[in-house]
Amino acid sequence: MDRPRLGSLSRREFTRMCALGSVALGLPGCRTSPQPSAVAVAGDVRVNSVKFRVSPTIGSVGIGYYMAGNCGIEVAGGFHFSAIVDLESAPGTAPQYFGVLKIAQNVIYSRKRTLVPPIPQHQFECARNGQWSLDGQYPYNNQTLICVAGTNPPVNFADDPGVLLEVPPHETVTVDDHFRTWLIWEATDNSLPVAASNPAKQHILLRVDWSWKGEATQIGAGTPGALCTSTQIPADAWGLSNQASGVDNTLIGSAATAPQPGASAPTMPVFSPVATPNAWVPC
Repeated sequence: MDRPRLGSLSRREFTRMCALGSVALGLPGCRTSPQPSAVAVAGDVRVNSVKFRVSPTIGSVGIGYYMAGNCGIEVAGGFHFSAIVDLESAPGTAPQYFGVLKIAQNVIYSRKRTLVPPIPQHQFECARNGQWSLDGQYPYNNQTLICVAGTNPPVNFADDPGVLLEVPPHETVTVDDHFRTWLIWEATDNSLPVAASNPAKQHILLRVDWSWKGEATQIGAGTPGALCTSTQIPADAWGLSNQASGVDNTLIGSAATAPQPGASAPTMPVFSPVATPNAWVPC
């Protein structure tokens, strides 16, 4: 739930990545919005295409030294994707403003842990939100890419979520997190720079749905299958079960905001409340 990166991949590198495969049948590679239809239009500027590549495989769920030398359950290697947006102006126009690209991420999380030994008043602590919430801030990691005419530099996203297993040590920790990561183009209706009287509007270009889950159980160092011997309490180590991670959907343009099954309203990013996945309470 952190560390996106914008614009660190060259277009040549991205093109080489795209040649590796195609997302069309669920394989890693690139997908491009259909032509000649525009993905989005604002004023005199249109989004011709959005090309993206999800990493060949989202990292596997594992247990390792996650933060400050403490053991944690995590998506090892994290989740990454890159997107390139191509913009053009309407014939005979000279837009002064091509907009900006930003990322927003929403999350629904469900986490549960036990203490060793259990606190007399309660055995479990939980961190759950039960609704889509903003992960961090918008734009994600406070990064914005200023757009230009033609092919823009890549927007590179990376996240490596995890949950600490100590300190103090926990007997069990279960995680079930679901994410919607959005690529948003903000542009004005008249293609003039943003002002108080000329606000930008949001246009959804891309949505990537992904998730991870797993359960860590304290089984003691030296036990077969034990992972991440604690540097705090050398007798502690954990086993891993019920783990999974994956990319559930990759959607461009209007498909990204299509209503969910049984709903009539479009699917849109949310900007409040802000997620607090480290706010553990008795449960």
